[in-house]
Amino acid sequence: MELEAIAMAGAALAAQGFFGEAGRVSWAGVGRLVTTIRSRLNGSYAASSALTAVEEEPEDSVAQQELGNQLLSLMLQDMRFRAQMEQFVRAAQQSGAIPATKNDYRGATIEKVVNVETVNGDLNF
Repeated sequence: MELEAIAMAGAALAAQGFFGEAGRVSWAGVGRLVTTIRSRLNGSYAASSALTAVEEEPEDSVAQQELGNQLLSLMLQDMRFRAQMEQFVRAAQQSGAIPATKNDYRGATIEKVVNVETVNGDLNF
């Protein structure tokens, strides 16, 4: 799994943990993940601020993105932290907390591919 995907999955899982009871039910390891992230962020104002923003507004995708960016930066600097994050994300995948995505395009004719996040106004193809 690519580092960026691990970092973003870690941020999303941390946000899930801040939803309260619903987050705990989806994956029991989320508390350990948040504790590991919090201990690694010690001393980094930007990273700690990103985690605080996600804790205060877990549904804020911009805050999650920033936390993911901070996690990625720390993972590039610290191989031990990187390995821990990989283990957490793999465990979350195995538990079903992160849904597996599989695209099978065999025999398909693809003319247009569009990834859309937010649309304000009309969208025509």
